[in-house]
Amino acid sequence: MSLTDPFYDSAPAYSHSSTGVVELNSDTAVTLMATIKNTLLDAGWTIVGVERSTAEQWRYADNFQTVPATTAPVDKVPLDEPCDSPIHPMRHATLGFDDYLSYDEYRTIAPTCTGRVYYAAKPTTVLTAGSLMEAMMEANIFTVAMTEDGTRFLFHFTSTQPAWEFDLIPFQIGTGDLQMSGGYYLLRSQTTEDGGYLELKLQTQFVGHLGGGGTIVVGQGPLTPYLTLTSSGGGHFEQPVYPAAGVRYAMHANGYQFAIWPLAGTGRDASALFASMLKPDNNHRDSANAVLVVASETDNFIHWQQLNQNLHWEEAYGTGYSNDFDIVKFGSFQESTGFWKNPTFMWRGFRGTPLVNEGQVAFAEAPYVLLSADPNHQGPDRIGGRPWDMLLLSDGTHEDGSIRHDGHTWRYFSYSTKPGDLTGSLWILDEANE
Repeated sequence: MSLTDPFYDSAPAYSHSSTGVVELNSDTAVTLMATIKNTLLDAGWTIVGVERSTAEQWRYADNFQTVPATTAPVDKVPLDEPCDSPIHPMRHATLGFDDYLSYDEYRTIAPTCTGRVYYAAKPTTVLTAGSLMEAMMEANIFTVAMTEDGTRFLFHFTSTQPAWEFDLIPFQIGTGDLQMSGGYYLLRSQTTEDGGYLELKLQTQFVGHLGGGGTIVVGQGPLTPYLTLTSSGGGHFEQPVYPAAGVRYAMHANGYQFAIWPLAGTGRDASALFASMLKPDNNHRDSANAVLVVASETDNFIHWQQLNQNLHWEEAYGTGYSNDFDIVKFGSFQESTGFWKNPTFMWRGFRGTPLVNEGQVAFAEAPYVLLSADPNHQGPDRIGGRPWDMLLLSDGTHEDGSIRHDGHTWRYFSYSTKPGDLTGSLWILDEANE
């Protein structure tokens, strides 16, 4: 029998692909998604799938103007005040800041206006609808396909650009404003020696909440970045990241993990997400890399969790191994059935007080993750491995700042607040590796 000290290697697990800590552009859902994607690409993740955003809307056929074709030459006349006249509400379409209006191409001169685009009305509603589609597609925002269903037309919009680049451009062809959504980039992490990897779907979703702050409802509400994580062995974890005015987000990524957290703010104005395929120790099972995902909230907003204020998690996490990745999704309310079934960082320290030497200097060591293959059933806990590019100090620091250790600069990330946890603070590598 060979025995292992879980702290046999107290050195940080360097990925050699760190981006350092970067600030994300969180002005809008689209800019936030774009900078998350670019940061992951800088860390060595690759794009393995792309889907374009889409939208659908009905419009009744009799809302399209029809005009009879001429049988003889006609002297065309200009429209009366084409750029300032009232807009017929039933024949109105919009794209961005432009209104789309029909005109009689057989008898009137095509107007040219700022903020108004005129398209030709035709002898039938089908032809007029086609004329509108052609005019709107000239903006190169989306392509449009039409399905006829009795007295109605169903219009299918597909973005001309990958994923969500045009999702914030409003438009309408029927009743009510539309935005495209659902497009995504699928990114894959670097592959471990055992062949394990993470995949992250970056997409926009309409995300709302019941009762002004309760259960998350996907499909209604404002357009919101929505992240879905899976591992090479299956499982999935979902989490919105809310863009909000004045909230600044930071991100760190490397080839095997990433962390997103707010530099200020709490609640739904400040989401956080950490995901890692941990660096295993030398005695791990083949093809069984440990996976840890920790989010910032539960689905129903009751058991609020701040990633940056805990080193032991009870809600809103996913955990397991890459061949049996099990999820405690936000809002699942699955209870732990045994002591320490929820994942936690392990390190040397005291409960409730810093562990320091005679010079009042805290110990610096690599955090290890203790987890169970299934936190909701009886079963042995295991040391899953070390998160990449992270350092744990045996003190209670909880202020933003930087330190130097092992010849590198580290940025403050989190600290322990739960009663019974060891006192400690978590730091993340703030240097970019080539």
